[in-house]
Amino acid sequence: MRLRQGGALLAGALVLQLAVGSGPLGFFYTPLFAGLAYLAAALVGGRLGGYWATAVVFVPFGAVVAFLAENRDLNVRAQAAYIAALGLCALLGALLQRRGFLVDLFGVGGAILLLGLFYTLDRYWVEVLGRADTYAALIALVGLWSIVAGLRAGSDGAAARAG
Repeated sequence: MRLRQGGALLAGALVLQLAVGSGPLGFFYTPLFAGLAYLAAALVGGRLGGYWATAVVFVPFGAVVAFLAENRDLNVRAQAAYIAALGLCALLGALLQRRGFLVDLFGVGGAILLLGLFYTLDRYWVEVLGRADTYAALIALVGLWSIVAGLRAGSDGAAARAG
């Protein structure tokens, strides 16, 4: 499962890079595409496969960010919309958890914390944090980590069976 999830994350990182990093979409699509990468990994892993907490935070939040960026003429306070989106993320996580998905509060809170940190720090380190390719690289690293963990688990299981 970790191998498939790692592959999904690598593919998601590539799509983020092609669509936003070097592609036609603006930077404001980054959280949505990051969320879609994690959603793909979560779907590959099934209900108990992990990555659900990250997906339920980044997809709705990213959709709101992209929607507001594309509709700047709306008379909406972006900060209030972001807070409402985060509330939706928590509710979606709770709903999926009640339906038997592996979504824990710690993971949802951690993903929200990361979003807040990235948005807080990106104005100071815009050369790094204001670029979609940074996030594509981070997602690719998580994907590689998942693949290595899957390979190690496979070799540990083979060694245990042989010993």
